[in-house]
Amino acid sequence: MTSLMLTSERVPRGTVIRPCGEVDATNAAALAAALDEARHHGGALILDLRELGFLDSTGLKALLTAYNLAKDEGRGFHLADPHPHVHRLLQITGLLPVLRPHSSVEQALRAVAGEGLPAGA
Repeated sequence: MTSLMLTSERVPRGTVIRPCGEVDATNAAALAAALDEARHHGGALILDLRELGFLDSTGLKALLTAYNLAKDEGRGFHLADPHPHVHRLLQITGLLPVLRPHSSVEQALRAVAGEGLPAGA
């Protein structure tokens, strides 16, 4: 099993999730579950990807599922500071312009604040 640690932090308008390690078929379900739990808290989802060194297709599917659900529910979905390997994956899959990662969590939080959602929505 590949090593993955997930932490989350509630912020005024959503949740910041910080995956650390690698996401592959052995643990992508844990990432999907963390994203789903954060969705149930309401508000935007922000993923701090600076310490996620590897993401395979199953992890990418978890991200895209969460992105699509967030979009359908009218809530924000933001990637922040992707590790160079993850950034490259987003680039070669053509998802970089769709997911538009922010350069930092702080930048993502500013974007969430600008979305005009009520606190806790």
